[in-house]
Amino acid sequence: MRAVAGAVGSAVASATAALSAPLLGAILITVSVIAAILSLFIGGSSSSAACTSGQTAAYLAWAKSIADDDSHGYSQTHRDGPDYDCSSLVYYALKAAGYAVPDSAWNTTSAAAALPDLGFEKLDYSPGALQAGDIIWSDAHMEFYAGDGKYVGARHDEDGGIDGPRTGDQTGQEVAVYDSAPGGMSVIWRPTSTSSGECSSSVGTTVGSLDPKLVMKDDLVADMAATGTESDTRYPYGQCTWWAASRRAQIGRPIGGWGNAKDWKTDADAAGFEVDSNARVGDVIVFQPGVLYADGTYGHVAVVERIDKDGGMLISESNAVGLGVISVRTFTKAQLDAAAGGISFVH
Repeated sequence: MRAVAGAVGSAVASATAALSAPLLGAILITVSVIAAILSLFIGGSSSSAACTSGQTAAYLAWAKSIADDDSHGYSQTHRDGPDYDCSSLVYYALKAAGYAVPDSAWNTTSAAAALPDLGFEKLDYSPGALQAGDIIWSDAHMEFYAGDGKYVGARHDEDGGIDGPRTGDQTGQEVAVYDSAPGGMSVIWRPTSTSSGECSSSVGTTVGSLDPKLVMKDDLVADMAATGTESDTRYPYGQCTWWAASRRAQIGRPIGGWGNAKDWKTDADAAGFEVDSNARVGDVIVFQPGVLYADGTYGHVAVVERIDKDGGMLISESNAVGLGVISVRTFTKAQLDAAAGGISFVH
């Protein structure tokens, strides 16, 4: 699941080499995607158009991170992770970006019915009209146009079929960044400023219940400088471990110099921290590999910023939508309960 050729392939190779040291613990994002995401938030625009652009960057970044991770392949039989088919990849990318998608992954037909309610405009397909973030669609296939002549999608399994008998990408071509469009496309679904991700003018507002609260650039991305969080230089800049350590120090609950994210449960326990399955505000939430979109090798860590009365929570994290980009994400109680065996909390 790697970029097929050219500049994107070089960017993937460069990013992977730069981030292959220990303590990664996060979804790897290509250099070009990181730059694109960061550029969206310079100046802190609070317009609905900028907010939609932030969501577009988020779902493209998520899809590209899956394409760059060979633990994810193509399968219509096992399409809800770690493997995906064309429509479930689009579904989970939009879900990761905060869209109010249906409760279960759609197929191409049900996606076409749902996308208008998510704020996507239906246009006739024309290669010359494509914009980054467009979903290209036919009744048999759908995927993302990533810009610069690149396409991100799940096209076929290792045998050129749909069953995906072996998990993961066996060829590097099952889920990938492609240099050419698939054939037979008939529709463009384009995000608009009326997205149901419910972006709003939130620049400068605060969220969470920790002291200090997070200061936001928009509904997705927090402003680390405005929040007053100092960088923990023991961890590689921008990784999830870096942010979790930095934020914990800020709230007066510092942690040690631990290993990869997936190991923080045992590292914390060995260091004398209380670790269990009961969440508290300010905890580090530790995701095992593949759980709730965590990296399939290193896992993921984040900080619990708020716990809701209904059992849901708001977390802050780095490198979910870009290296060094501090973003927020919410989970329902149902999501947390379903993932209970793969998450733990460091108090």
